[in-house]
Amino acid sequence: MATTSQAPHSTLPVRERIASALPLVARLADSIGHLSDAELVAVTGLLEGLGRHVDAARVRAAGEVDARSGRDRESSLARRYDSTSASGLLAHTTHVAPGELRARIRLDRRTRHGASLTGEKLPPEYP
Repeated sequence: MATTSQAPHSTLPVRERIASALPLVARLADSIGHLSDAELVAVTGLLEGLGRHVDAARVRAAGEVDARSGRDRESSLARRYDSTSASGLLAHTTHVAPGELRARIRLDRRTRHGASLTGEKLPPEYP
């Protein structure tokens, strides 16, 4: 399974973008009750789209933690954070139920490109 490790400085913009989005999204719930019927219907659809993108990012992030924590890796991410598994590290970090995290990892494995024994890029089971 191919992964991409990046230096901490290259991940900072991602963290900053997520952090800057949190207050905006948090305030949305307070505004829902003030919408007209038409706005409510439109916003509900947009929120579902936003949620799907967030869900996809959570699945990919959990899968990347799993890929970097594999038993065949010399330097396991989970072990470096004093955890015995990717799902254990994720449960500690996210406070999400381990079963949900394992489901995210399984989904990521099915939607992630793989590599053949010769290094050729293989399509995901579910694109």
